[in-house]
Amino acid sequence: MAQRAQCFPTENHIVVLDLGSQYSLLIVKTLRKQGILAVLMPGSTPAPDALSQHTRGIVISGGPASTAGAPMLDLAWFDVDVPVLGICLGFQLMAAYYGGQVTHGGEGEYGTAQLHWVYSARELTLNIPPRPIHVWMSHMDSVTRMPEEWDRLASTPACPLAACGTKDRYRLGVQFHPEVKHSQFGNQFLLNWATHVCSMDTSWTSGHMLSEIITKITERVQQEEKVLVAVSGGVDSSVTASMMVQALGAERVHCVFVDNGLLREGEVEDMMRLIGHVNPIVVDAKARFFAALAGISDPEAKRRAIGKTFIDVLQEEGKRLDGGNGGIGWLAQGTLYSDVVESMSASGEVIKTHHNVGGLPDTLGLSLIEPLRLLFKDEVRALGVEMGLPAAMLDRQPFPGPGLAIRVLGPVCPERVAIVRAADAIVRADAPGSDNTGRPLWQTFAVLLPVKAVGVMGDRRTYDNVCVLRAVCSEDAMTASLPKLGMGTWSGIADRIVREVPGINRVCFDLTSKPPGTIEWE
Repeated sequence: MAQRAQCFPTENHIVVLDLGSQYSLLIVKTLRKQGILAVLMPGSTPAPDALSQHTRGIVISGGPASTAGAPMLDLAWFDVDVPVLGICLGFQLMAAYYGGQVTHGGEGEYGTAQLHWVYSARELTLNIPPRPIHVWMSHMDSVTRMPEEWDRLASTPACPLAACGTKDRYRLGVQFHPEVKHSQFGNQFLLNWATHVCSMDTSWTSGHMLSEIITKITERVQQEEKVLVAVSGGVDSSVTASMMVQALGAERVHCVFVDNGLLREGEVEDMMRLIGHVNPIVVDAKARFFAALAGISDPEAKRRAIGKTFIDVLQEEGKRLDGGNGGIGWLAQGTLYSDVVESMSASGEVIKTHHNVGGLPDTLGLSLIEPLRLLFKDEVRALGVEMGLPAAMLDRQPFPGPGLAIRVLGPVCPERVAIVRAADAIVRADAPGSDNTGRPLWQTFAVLLPVKAVGVMGDRRTYDNVCVLRAVCSEDAMTASLPKLGMGTWSGIADRIVREVPGINRVCFDLTSKPPGTIEWE
């Protein structure tokens, strides 16, 4: 793969090692919201590969495994010269490593429990009231004997060693989950650990990073080099393109918009209206993408085919723009942290392939620069506000890189894409911007299923496609819940789709949150 350059983390940060907990990402988000940069890495990451001079602390997450099941973790993490906090399974692994005892099985503890901190934990309990508090427990195994010379720091009625650690707190373990909202003052505990044990300050914000990212771009890209930017009109690529122009000047940045035939209705026109200031070049590659997708039904195969064709088109356009002078040395992409996280897991299992995460083939001859790679969607939007970009751009609903190809389940062809595009336009036009509680809708769209159903229209039998409506509320796409809206909202949209979109005679509604589902169907 070609060289990848990312702009962070070169500041002080906390590394969160994911052992498969459903809450691992929540640890990262909780720390970031309190002004502390945190990054997530698989628990199988070797310690030397993730530890840098800027790493100030390590969090080892919980997970579904048992210490007896040998979860994937490089035990060298327990010997690093920075503070380590173990949560749930992470605590049990650390206690066992240092000579404590972990008891397997038993009744376990699930749900809320009353936690009592002891006085010796005072640097961890600043701004936490000196009374029992509710915390969230979810464990079967327990630490039943501390390592020698460790302090007992907290207990619950069912878990005498709910927290313990070394006297300098450089090794600290808690059985409860401070990162979940059910744990009272859990955010404050994590803040106390990060600031008082890891000596982190709370100055990190997505907004203040703008000047630092700009500086790193100018340092990375040599003065004679130019950058090719893949733009889609979405928030991520638009912020990336605007940032590259701000850093290098418009004459050194070539923005390319690839029309792959898989876009939403009016997408090209909307893109030109919103990001015309970066002078994007539109490349019509619709026929090439449909040819590449011919006969493919598997969603991962679709993503790979689209990614390869996308790279091929960019490579050709880059050569055309460069004129053989060799001045274009970089490709900039709007890769987000959520893309990276979904393309990895503690076990190495990929949730879904993101076309902008896998890297670039060496034959492309370009290095990859991803200024947003460690940011979540809400942080990118904050960065866009800092840059003065219009709300119409920043508030756009996310749209997947593979486009409507992954909203047409089964084989993809221009006719089926046209059907789902028409249905999607009605959904986006008629769906409200927020639910009954005021929460904004993160995404609303239509999915075309590879099945047909019998219907009756105009006194005659029909046998046509089934469409599914999808609507979710989210902050960062890592989790999503259903909006609080009556079915009357969706029945009106369904009626319009059946009435106005030829080829659809039945509309269903997706009631699945994330997890267990993903936002997109493929």
